[in-house]
Amino acid sequence: MCLCSGNGGAFVSVTLDSARRNLPLPELMRQHEDFIPPDKKSGFECPVCHHKKIASCRQHNGRWWFKCWNSDCASGTQGAKKAWDEVGYLSFKTGLSATNGCAPSRDHPGRYSDAAIAFMKEANVWTEERTPPSIMPGQKARRVKHAPPMAGAESDGTKTTEGTDTALKDGASGAAATATGPGEEPNAGSHAGETPVDGVAPPIAAGSTPAGAATSEKVESGNAEKLKGEAVPCNAKREEKLCGQPAAWRHPEYPAGAFCEDCKKAAESFFPNNWIPLASAEEPAVTRIANDDELAGTVRAVKQLNTRIGTAKAFNRDTTKYEVALKSTEEAIARYEQERERKKKQLTVKEVPGRRVTREFFAALVLTTEDEARLLAKRGIDSAGCAALGFKSNPKANRKILEALEAEFPVEERLASGIWIRGRAGSVQINKQYCGMGMIGKAEKLKAETLKPGQWVDRQGNLWDENRCPILIPYFDAKGRLLSLRPHKGGGRSSTLCGQPRLYIPRRLGEEREEIHEDVLVSEGEFKGAALWCTVGAGFPDRQATPIGLAMLPGIWFVKNFEIMEELQWWLKAVKCKRLMIVFDNEEKGDPSLPTFKPLVEKRHDVRKCSRYLAELMSRRLHTMGQLGNLPKAWRDANGKADWDGALAALVKS
Repeated sequence: MCLCSGNGGAFVSVTLDSARRNLPLPELMRQHEDFIPPDKKSGFECPVCHHKKIASCRQHNGRWWFKCWNSDCASGTQGAKKAWDEVGYLSFKTGLSATNGCAPSRDHPGRYSDAAIAFMKEANVWTEERTPPSIMPGQKARRVKHAPPMAGAESDGTKTTEGTDTALKDGASGAAATATGPGEEPNAGSHAGETPVDGVAPPIAAGSTPAGAATSEKVESGNAEKLKGEAVPCNAKREEKLCGQPAAWRHPEYPAGAFCEDCKKAAESFFPNNWIPLASAEEPAVTRIANDDELAGTVRAVKQLNTRIGTAKAFNRDTTKYEVALKSTEEAIARYEQERERKKKQLTVKEVPGRRVTREFFAALVLTTEDEARLLAKRGIDSAGCAALGFKSNPKANRKILEALEAEFPVEERLASGIWIRGRAGSVQINKQYCGMGMIGKAEKLKAETLKPGQWVDRQGNLWDENRCPILIPYFDAKGRLLSLRPHKGGGRSSTLCGQPRLYIPRRLGEEREEIHEDVLVSEGEFKGAALWCTVGAGFPDRQATPIGLAMLPGIWFVKNFEIMEELQWWLKAVKCKRLMIVFDNEEKGDPSLPTFKPLVEKRHDVRKCSRYLAELMSRRLHTMGQLGNLPKAWRDANGKADWDGALAALVKS
């Protein structure tokens, strides 16, 4: 399938699939000096944020994807359904656009984005078929396939820059025609033609890009000894294969490949880099080194120039042009180093959208004594545990705090947090879940009750109450910094900071601690994790034994969620887990008199299926011992349910 590249007359016959086969993502990242361990697919140091044991690079559906789970990583791959492929990585590294193209189809060939084209060129699969630029003026500029012969030209004569310009001006047409097409530079185009511009070769492109004459003068005078016997005369007849024009020998006046290819090939034999651009010197542009690969080639060129200068001095030859080239090359290196340091500083200070307003809101919250007593009686979590884990109350008075923050933060920041939502009419509103509203449960389970003022049922059949006031549960990273804030059984929209499903790991507020847990227990629910953290985890006071690591899923069926499983996998690997225990709730689902009854028999064994699947999955991926556990039936309450926090609350009451 022939795909239009969007580069004006250049057509390619390749696809991104062939480029991905030639240069997969791990190899591409290594070429750009971003270290990806060849023997690891996950749990290694992120090359962007340099956070240890947090990145993964694995194949999914036949394609390579890179992902970093650090919430502060500048790569932007930490969210749900966010990852890098080869084009996305190259767009991040080079700043090229990866979204201005559309995917090719049978009816529409599509246009590749700049980053996709750059990737295919790096993978050595980008090929182009070009039509020669016409020298005819006006509307006939693109109607001829080859340049017509011109009067006064020798068919086999070697052309120079002056001779070429003269031939163009004194041609048979009698008009001052140029060798360029629409949108091309008139002077340099006569020498550059359709020369591909894909890289820089120092010292030509280190400073201002010179015209073809200046370029050839530098190459011929500066490298005469090196290029003797290699450079061929600028004759179209001898360069018919190199210039890509099958009929170029018929028209030696045609300068696009005839003059340019000799200079380019001669320079490529000396300068260790890619293609050399030839452009006009009338509008000089400072060319910057694009990546570390080009930096390495430029450094090698500096060493070679120093050698040339030393050799010229030994033979008492003029070294002025070598020194000029050396100076411009060193300036290009200095510019690139400064630009890299500037970008590195920008990456370190980049903030995730929505986090600043969430942290300001969290800092203004408190936990009331009534909520402390309720958590101790119902969940078995004491006041010390609540303070360490950062639990906060969620009364209706929180609206005043949020209204005060509206004047300090822009709309985009507030919407990204999930604490504000956009209503049906387009207006920005405060999410009522952070002002006292909470979910009670499924409406069909509470059908005996009538709806009270402030209660309503959503489309999914969930019963909500504006006076529920659920506890606000914060999520912290390994350094004790706030990642997310969500009410119990609720949260923002899934695309926002506070609505994205996350793995809950109980951690202290504002405390950085190294997490090493050979034994890890996985369950579901934040309150269950908090209860276990206060008893068998790191929150137990004056604990002598090694604490057990705890990881809580948002629900048992999140074992099928790709992002949650990836996050759990790299965390288990980071804490050096050797034994994994999965213990979910124990419920009686076969008794019709209990609220936990499931009429479908296959639904009564969901806990067993999910726990077994998770144990086998992590055992296969991490080569750890996966164990299943069941809570005793004696722990069941009046509703036929036994869970960790309920058992701890019963123990506290007794």
